[in-house]
Amino acid sequence: MRRLKAFTLVELLVVIAIIAVLVALLFPVFHKARQQAQQVVCASNMRQIGLAALAYSAENKGVLPIPLGIPPPPGPFPYDAIGCDAIGVLSWNRGTLWNYISRDRGVRIRIFSCPSDAEPRWVQAGDTGNFNPKFPRNFSYSFNDYLIGTPPSIRYGHYGVRLTQVHHPSSKFLLMDMEGPGGPGDIVSSASGPPGPNAVLVFLTTRHNGTCNVCCFDGHVEALAPSLFKNPTVNGWSFIETPNYEHYVDIFSDW
Repeated sequence: MRRLKAFTLVELLVVIAIIAVLVALLFPVFHKARQQAQQVVCASNMRQIGLAALAYSAENKGVLPIPLGIPPPPGPFPYDAIGCDAIGVLSWNRGTLWNYISRDRGVRIRIFSCPSDAEPRWVQAGDTGNFNPKFPRNFSYSFNDYLIGTPPSIRYGHYGVRLTQVHHPSSKFLLMDMEGPGGPGDIVSSASGPPGPNAVLVFLTTRHNGTCNVCCFDGHVEALAPSLFKNPTVNGWSFIETPNYEHYVDIFSDW
């Protein structure tokens, strides 16, 4: 009678070791692929929001949405692009921009959520010299602060900005993928509120393989390194101190 040849213990251990090595080698590849897929979803979300803002402008005499983002009181204001229920908490119901995104509350929540933005999410409030306290936030993206009004010296009069006033729209940020306080990104705007005690400080994220998704005023989305905005002479944080700020963020700059 012919006997079947079986694996020896040594052979079995060798096979297991080979499988373990292959898994160890492939795991980073799978992880990076997952991150890239999440970045694509994030970019799609931002593009939908950007296109909604452009559609809003087309139907409102060229004026872009005003992302004031101040919770009541003193708001809500009838011209708020998206209302806030509290600092760092978007209202999924109030806002002039919502109908251009979706009538479905669940879709609104999904589109404003980056799949790589893990819970808990935080945003920081305070003036530029005070990074406390921090508040929970329910969104991943922040509009450019300059949309609140124009010119910059009176932009908190809430006059809004016309698309034709944006200089070099293909390079200026309309929307940014943000990080929570204490994250590795850089402050580039207080886009969810005016300067002062209720300002919300925005950090560009590095969660997409060290880069941040941004949507420009021409509707395209690209990934940039937040390190572009680092200024070693200002303790790492930057507002208007770097040329890249003027190039990417200051919509009235010709640079």
